[in-house]
Amino acid sequence: MFRSLRGKKSPKPSRKELKQLQKKVPKLIWEAENNPSKIGNFASCGLEELSGAIVSACKRKTTLLLYDNSLEVLNGIISRLPQLVVLDLHKNLLHTLPKEIGCLKQLKILNLEHNCLDRLPVELGQLQLLDTLNIQDNGLVVLPECVLQLKSLRTLNLRNNALAQLPSTIAQLVLLETLELEGNPLDNIPADTLAQGTAAVMKLCCERAGTPYHPPSHYAGDVLNITSASSADALLHYRQEEEARVARMMESTADRERLRLEAQSAAMAAVKEQEARQQQLLQQQREQRATLAQQLQEQESSQAAHRMHLNDQAAQERLAILAHLRAEADDEDRKAREAVENWEQARRNPAMMAALMAEEDRLQSQFLAAAIAREASQQAAVDAQRRSEDQAVMLAQGAVHAKQELRQQALAQLAHHQACVDQALSGYLDKMSEQRDHLSDSRVAQDRQALALAAGATAEQHERQLERQREIRELEEAMANLAASAESHRAVKDASKQAAMTQERLAMEQKLEALQQEQARQLALREQALVSLNEAEERNSRAYWEAKVQASMAQLQALGAPVPTCDAVTQAVLEGCECGDLVPLFATHRIDAVVLRILTDEDLIKMGVASLGQRKRVLLAIQHLFGLDRST
Repeated sequence: MFRSLRGKKSPKPSRKELKQLQKKVPKLIWEAENNPSKIGNFASCGLEELSGAIVSACKRKTTLLLYDNSLEVLNGIISRLPQLVVLDLHKNLLHTLPKEIGCLKQLKILNLEHNCLDRLPVELGQLQLLDTLNIQDNGLVVLPECVLQLKSLRTLNLRNNALAQLPSTIAQLVLLETLELEGNPLDNIPADTLAQGTAAVMKLCCERAGTPYHPPSHYAGDVLNITSASSADALLHYRQEEEARVARMMESTADRERLRLEAQSAAMAAVKEQEARQQQLLQQQREQRATLAQQLQEQESSQAAHRMHLNDQAAQERLAILAHLRAEADDEDRKAREAVENWEQARRNPAMMAALMAEEDRLQSQFLAAAIAREASQQAAVDAQRRSEDQAVMLAQGAVHAKQELRQQALAQLAHHQACVDQALSGYLDKMSEQRDHLSDSRVAQDRQALALAAGATAEQHERQLERQREIRELEEAMANLAASAESHRAVKDASKQAAMTQERLAMEQKLEALQQEQARQLALREQALVSLNEAEERNSRAYWEAKVQASMAQLQALGAPVPTCDAVTQAVLEGCECGDLVPLFATHRIDAVVLRILTDEDLIKMGVASLGQRKRVLLAIQHLFGLDRST
């Protein structure tokens, strides 16, 4: 009936091993709560104390297995399990038992083998229904008095203790059929008597106690209050009926357990099938999302390539315009140098003076026209660039709008797939409901069969009905938990989808912002290039007039002209613009290079320059010489 442990006691497991074993405790608690079996199995799981959760899970259990653990103390909460019939505590580290052990009035089998017990509580004697007591492999020195109070005891195992004396009062246990005393240093029991068995030992104890010895079967009639001569036959018949009833109950329990396992297997198979279906739907959704993402990425790539092409084309156009402007500027400079050289040659020939002046006027007008055309071409280039940039912005906006439409389509498809998932889940719930109804019908038939087999066991029938109702409630709770799990999964999926869309929108905004920054940078570079071009044009114009003045001064010096009384720069400017006759007038008014810089049209009128053409030439030459802007 009990496991037999021989040899040295097993060492206490390490803390790491206990932690590893204790990981099984939550699973065992769940099984005890949901398994209709009457056995609560918490063996070999590293327990160090009896917790309230274990006690609560074993409220309806009649057998509690706590062997092969590390229990050093049994908590008093064991008193909350008064329905226990079997309590197995072998192979632990117990030094004593709590006094609450006396509350287990229904206990019939108590296994304390392979512990560290050296005493037993007095309250153990209150277990009047105790049939079997195993105290093998402990440290008892004296047989406790409480053991002698167990009047219903039939089996007592005291092997491998430290008992030196066996009290003669053990003869009070008149129903004792099996007494194991091997492995004890007994002084008052001869070895040959021990070898003869329990009857010889009990007969010796009865002789020492001065009472007659009767075998345990002699007291069976007293137990059942049967005093007639046919009491033995009646007891035997009653016992056979009880054994048959117990056998029928065991068969009914086995059938119920088999049906429960089959229903549980069917439910697990249905759950796995539903999980596989959900995984398939999720995989389809992931593939569709990946396809949509790839399409969006390809569209973005094509739009980015188109924008890069437009930018490259605009850059090439700008470079072509700048090259054309440079070529025009070089051509104008070449023409200006040729004009200066022709003018110098014409100055040496007085007969061609009139023709040279006319040609110089024509070149000057061409120069002005070229400057105006250059400014117009620059303005046209700027306008073209702005139009290309506006077109690029419109394309980017169109791409954003198209992406929003694709996102809407993707959301619609996801909503459709979500509806499919909800429909599949609803079908699954209906199927589970049908299975629950079928399971309930089968359990009703099983209960009717059990009632037919055990018509007289009304208490057991009531308990079975309660157990069936509890199983139905557990199944309903499992279905509700499954529905809640599916709902939470859908909520998490919606949240992840919303987060992904938010990330995509932020990425698009960042790309648009980067594009705008790039356009602003390109605009700044273009404006800087235009400013540099204007500065270069001003420098070229200033160099042209300075060269022209120097050439005029060199020509005057070569001709041996008298030194004018006015400033040399002023005289060179006047000679260069064909207004040399104004030199005496400028000398009279003391006009030097400083005053020449701030000279205006009103000042020339006051000085007596009546010719409008001369005034314009002088002011234009001053403007080109000093790089002044007289538009204001």
